[in-house]
Amino acid sequence: MGAAANLIDLCFGYQMDQDGLDYLRYIRQVASGARTMRWVDGSMERVTVPLFGYVWEENGQIIGNISLSPFQWRKSWYYLIANVAVHPDHRRRGIARMLTRQAIEHCVVRQVSNLWLQVKDFNQGAINLYHSLGFVERERRTTWRSQAALSSSGDVSSKIHVIPRLKRDWESHRTWLGEMYPEHIRWYFGLHTEDMAPGLIRHVENYLLYEQVMHHYSAYHQHELVGLMTQQPVSNRQNHLYLAIPRGDYEVEATTHLLLFAQRMFGGEKALRVNYPAGKGVPGFEMANFKPTNTLIWMEYPMVQ
Repeated sequence: MGAAANLIDLCFGYQMDQDGLDYLRYIRQVASGARTMRWVDGSMERVTVPLFGYVWEENGQIIGNISLSPFQWRKSWYYLIANVAVHPDHRRRGIARMLTRQAIEHCVVRQVSNLWLQVKDFNQGAINLYHSLGFVERERRTTWRSQAALSSSGDVSSKIHVIPRLKRDWESHRTWLGEMYPEHIRWYFGLHTEDMAPGLIRHVENYLLYEQVMHHYSAYHQHELVGLMTQQPVSNRQNHLYLAIPRGDYEVEATTHLLLFAQRMFGGEKALRVNYPAGKGVPGFEMANFKPTNTLIWMEYPMVQ
């Protein structure tokens, strides 16, 4: 696994953000025999250390790699193809295609019902490859990361105010979360909306189960609910934010106000991360001084049930 990590570093290290570098470090720790947790908090999403994978070896050198990371969600297993890497000196020989076919076969033989991959939106060669193998695009999502906090809210409307979520806001929260984080992608985030329901019992259960507490906030324009946000700590360096903001006249302002509020409340030494539908709420993120780290195309392979 150490040689595979070196290959991944060679192919992608120059374009990795801090989360990618942390993930690579975990792989190397596994390769060295270090004891690590199965679930890696290197990103705002819960990502498994690869438990399966294949390499392409020639003359004693690993020149190709593909990993398969399993996720369990609602009693089903989802497999994510990742780390598809081919040494620069050996590209355009069909190695990535053959490795991907092998990963598909691995899942078919084991009767895996859900197989996914993610590819950066600018990698047209890889996108074409996966389309040709039968993968279907399902989502495009952008990851945003907070930068230095702004000193003021600028031209953002002062009529929007943020308060702890009211119990009456829960139904809207659940509906809007469903729009921003559709059911078919929640396995990747481990997003159980029922964990966000109001109530002291639910609050205590979350703490006992996950050893963390989520905080929920509502954004109001006068007396109209225009957005909601959940803060979830995922490591000692990052907070994960879930935004649930409907389309409408106050979408940008609600996005900006909630993100600025999060920076004041939870920023400090921690980075704030948001995974959001690509193209949605962009002016609001920019006004709150969040920067996109990547936009990924989520693709699913049509497994026979």
